[in-house]
Amino acid sequence: TMDKEFRRWMKWYGKKHADYTLERGDFLSEEWRERIANTSVIFVNNFAFGPEVDHQLKERFANMKEGGQIVSSKPFAPLNFRINSRNLSDIGTIMRVVELSPLKGSVSWTGKPVSYYLHTIDRTIQLDKNYYSSPSN
Repeated sequence: TMDKEFRRWMKWYGKKHADYTLERGDFLSEEWRERIANTSVIFVNNFAFGPEVDHQLKERFANMKEGGQIVSSKPFAPLNFRINSRNLSDIGTIMRVVELSPLKGSVSWTGKPVSYYLHTIDRTIQLDKNYYSSPSN
């Protein structure tokens, strides 16, 4: 179950966790819009999603509270995302993304290690001049 896997991952990464509630639903249904915006941590297995679903998820996640986190099986923004004048509306401008160390046996559809990505909502990135690349990029 996801509860068992979550506890295993936390142990693997040496992390402690607070009490939590696991919920199952359709991220894109209207009933989840407000809950997503106010959630602390979301897990989404978007490995097989196409660009349209990923885009719709990005729109939902853009409304998450500061410090909200998304763990996904595919990144929603490049790990080396740089803000420039052409991508100011991209979700990468408000999130920091790191790749988590692969965990062997973490999914049922392959025995190979699968990486996960931790996205943290951080709107201060837009204000940090060090994250801006030159307009010629």
